[in-house]
Amino acid sequence: MESEINLKRISLQDNYIKWLYDLIKSDISGNVLEVGAGVGGFTKILEKNGVNIFPIDKKIYDICHSNIKINKFDITNNPKKLEMKFDTIICMNVLEHIKEEKTAIKNMASLLNDKGTLIVMVPAIKLAYGIIDKANEHYRRYSRKEIKERIKDSGLKIKRINYTNFIGLLGWIYQNNVLKCNIHKVSDLNRFDRLCPIISKMESIIKPVIGLNLVVVAKK
Repeated sequence: MESEINLKRISLQDNYIKWLYDLIKSDISGNVLEVGAGVGGFTKILEKNGVNIFPIDKKIYDICHSNIKINKFDITNNPKKLEMKFDTIICMNVLEHIKEEKTAIKNMASLLNDKGTLIVMVPAIKLAYGIIDKANEHYRRYSRKEIKERIKDSGLKIKRINYTNFIGLLGWIYQNNVLKCNIHKVSDLNRFDRLCPIISKMESIIKPVIGLNLVVVAKK
């Protein structure tokens, strides 16, 4: 399946995963729920940095890179079944895979402790939706306004929202419209991964006004 192949290939891009972690690490505290742990690519770096993590996913994958067991749970189900509350919930590039996204966000909000934090990363720019999104089983890409509304509708307050990965957006458009390929090439991913430390440094100085993703941090 193309989506699983792409997921596993992206999970091997260490510089890219570190960049994602660096974007949100200052907002992570306490007990952490990772929603949509996938093949464990992001779980690995959370574990490495000593985060007290409880990872869940709707599916059970052959986990890469992590010794932590991923628990099978659908976030659109009754959240009370988890019988836990969390200080931080992380949901990285997952909402686009969930048809009932509004239910998922409201359930995550209900699982937060008082003053808890929800960290969400979603694909941005609706017009960029194409072949690779379909292959990755994305229902949608998001506008800034749309994801803000979804988060606010769950009763949470937006702390910050930022675009990230402008270069990745250009590559995504190129793959969709020129290459018209539904599988990420390892050579292309490796090339991008080598550039990530430079790109992340640039974006830390000059915040992009558009990008491949939106990162949202919200508080209860």
